[in-house]
Amino acid sequence: MRGHRIANLKRLTAKVILAIDPERVIALTQDFVRIPSVSGQEGELGQFMAEKLKALGFDDVELQEADENRFNVLCTLRGKHTGPTFLFEGHLDTVQTEGMAIDPYSGDFSDGRIYGRGASDMKGGLAAMVEALKAIKDSGVTFDGTIIYAAVVGEEGAGKGLDKLIASGLKANMGLVGEATELIPAIGNKGVAVGDITTKGLATHSSVPHFGVNAIYKMCKVMEGIQSLPLLQEENPIWERSTVNTSTIEGGRWLTCVPDRCRITFDFRLNPEHTVEMVKVQLEKMLQALREEDPGFEAELGIATVPGAFISPDSEIMNAARKAVQQVLGKDLGVSAAPYWTDAAFLIEKAQIPTIILGPGRAREAHSSNDWVAADQVVNAAKIYASLAIHMLSRS
Repeated sequence: MRGHRIANLKRLTAKVILAIDPERVIALTQDFVRIPSVSGQEGELGQFMAEKLKALGFDDVELQEADENRFNVLCTLRGKHTGPTFLFEGHLDTVQTEGMAIDPYSGDFSDGRIYGRGASDMKGGLAAMVEALKAIKDSGVTFDGTIIYAAVVGEEGAGKGLDKLIASGLKANMGLVGEATELIPAIGNKGVAVGDITTKGLATHSSVPHFGVNAIYKMCKVMEGIQSLPLLQEENPIWERSTVNTSTIEGGRWLTCVPDRCRITFDFRLNPEHTVEMVKVQLEKMLQALREEDPGFEAELGIATVPGAFISPDSEIMNAARKAVQQVLGKDLGVSAAPYWTDAAFLIEKAQIPTIILGPGRAREAHSSNDWVAADQVVNAAKIYASLAIHMLSRS
């Protein structure tokens, strides 16, 4: 019986993979990229996506209002019989375009890459999900249960879209967030600890700096200390290391004045074994050491956190995802973990949906000045998504 099911699954997934149209999914990615959707301004893209889904033959399409002129896009595909529900989830919004080296909304396709803001984070993933649903629908492959496609607003901001989706009674047995993982299935994402440190000095004329205290010089020691925190030195076989980025720095009042104040903001991405309390304790210990070394050292610390979440690397959906990747790419890429925060954390923790992260693109291109996604990864993502959904929803 088990051998029969495996053979049948291979037949069904092969059939649905053949229904993927590479040109269509590439064009759809370009269409999405060409519509500006900076966080808070996703209305036009949401409307376009809903109309596109209807044009592709989907009847159950809904615009769910999350805020004024901001809509989650929901599309439901139902199987032949009742069964589990599979959630495909992603976000419509992007970060700002300031400082980009390319036209952020060109959607240019050259050298195998699709260019523009959000190509990698995560309009390529959204397009691949739509194409997977289209292929499943058109292939004639039968499945049991329900597939929900949810494209939400506000992931780059306060998360209003996902909050609204969960509050509306979202229920699913398994989920996939299509963020950029280079098609390597990820069991979850790191937690986030953000905050600021302000050093204090004493202002005086810059011609006699020895009568003042330079707060920027004090901050230099703080930044060196942050990089040396013990938790940043520990390796994890799946999660690698916790990381920190000093994101902004401001200090001083004008050119001819010794700065009496300097402030930095920081962004930690934390492995599961590292809590915000550990970050706070280690930062306080580092600052106290600087106070003991320099009696004139003064600094204030502020910190907040968003927890990460993950599922077992041996979970059913992770094992199925690895098989789908192997079927499409011809090799098992193993298991990873996302170094950035994703909606998967709240889907796992708040909605209690076992969720993986898997999508086209690389994290280094996300939010970059030269944002792009590899077209072949978008196509292969669509194939993997379609194969995975059928694998999880076919019980014959």
